[in-house]
Amino acid sequence: MENKRYDGYYNAVIGHGLHNRDPGQHWKYSFTELMSDQLLADMYSGNGLARRIVDLPADEAVKNWITLSTPDENTNSLMLGMLDDLNAEMHFADAIRWARLYGGSLLLLLVNDGGTLQEPLQKDRIGYVDSLKVYDRTEVTWNYADLYADPQNPKFGSPEFYEITPVSGNTFRVHESRTFKFIGAPIPHRYNLYYQNWGMPVLQGLMEDIRNCNVGYKNAGLLLERISQAIYKITDLGAMLETSEGEELVMKRIQLIDMARSILNTIVIDMGEDFDLKNTSLAQVPQILDQFGVMVSSLSGIPYTLLFGTSPAGMNSTGESDLENYYNLVRQIQKRQMKKPLDTLVQLLFLSREGPFRGREPEDWKLEFMPLWLPSEKEKAETEKLYAETDKIKSETAKNYVDAGALDPSEVRKKLSEEKAYDIEGELDEMLEEDPEA
Repeated sequence: MENKRYDGYYNAVIGHGLHNRDPGQHWKYSFTELMSDQLLADMYSGNGLARRIVDLPADEAVKNWITLSTPDENTNSLMLGMLDDLNAEMHFADAIRWARLYGGSLLLLLVNDGGTLQEPLQKDRIGYVDSLKVYDRTEVTWNYADLYADPQNPKFGSPEFYEITPVSGNTFRVHESRTFKFIGAPIPHRYNLYYQNWGMPVLQGLMEDIRNCNVGYKNAGLLLERISQAIYKITDLGAMLETSEGEELVMKRIQLIDMARSILNTIVIDMGEDFDLKNTSLAQVPQILDQFGVMVSSLSGIPYTLLFGTSPAGMNSTGESDLENYYNLVRQIQKRQMKKPLDTLVQLLFLSREGPFRGREPEDWKLEFMPLWLPSEKEKAETEKLYAETDKIKSETAKNYVDAGALDPSEVRKKLSEEKAYDIEGELDEMLEEDPEA
């Protein structure tokens, strides 16, 4: 008899551990069909949850907008005014929004530099930046003949020209230097052909979970309609149904009872009949529904409290740690997709000869995003109170050291006038280093 050796435990009765009988060994991953552009548009228009997943990070990325760090204080206000005139905040939010929905978008710069849209942008000839326009991926195409063909070119393989077909308007070509490209979720290279070198829609990997969440809430509503199940017992029901008119008589009797319940809330039955109500328990329904929401929140990277406007059932969590992760997601959008286009746009506005800067770009300027979270007035007051209490404690400590003769009063006054936060312990350490016997 041939000897066989098995590397592990197995159950010969139920088949666990045996490849040909173990049910856990026969699973196969099935890829969800790629969503069409029409389906993406329909979900965004008709499904509130899908729309919030697309919109929230885009709106959050521009909510507190930007600031310029420059030696001249007026430069920041002048530049922010120019960006406001272009509605830049709204256009950048839309560019991120449609990139998340369709996988890509294009922000077109309409610049008066003496050239046409098909010619490269001439930065040294800019008169003014006229306006900005955003087109989603479904309105933008390119041909393989329009790609940069030189392998030594940093832009090798990317389009040199785009063809834009607005929903209302004629098709036109534009040079890539007059555009800013935004992409959606990262995508494997094998799908580049399908999405034409754009990104993947963020809803692609969330479709099933969004559906489960919506179906769960819909079924919960149906369950509320049937929370009470009426049970009506009729004597000799089987014998009645055997007659030619039995079924009709039974249905009329049931309809009469339902009508009496609806109108009078009173039921009159025969001595041999019985009527009862059985209620369905809904105790675990909120927790089950929340699990669907938690899955959508986890995969989208958006906290449950923001996505659904409340904390999960039975939990008092404010979602602060989730909010921190969400802000990291938004910062990635700002850093990877918005920073470079905004730097270029600000530079073009500096170089605009007909603008307030007369074509002169400051030597030292830096664009920074404002913090995503700004403290409320109450939180500011609490912080200032904490600082005041800390300063009070330090002052009392310094007074104690002065009274004990450990510190010279004139030296303490001098330090307090020079430093906003006087480090008493540090002062004592310096004295000990200079005179250990002190």
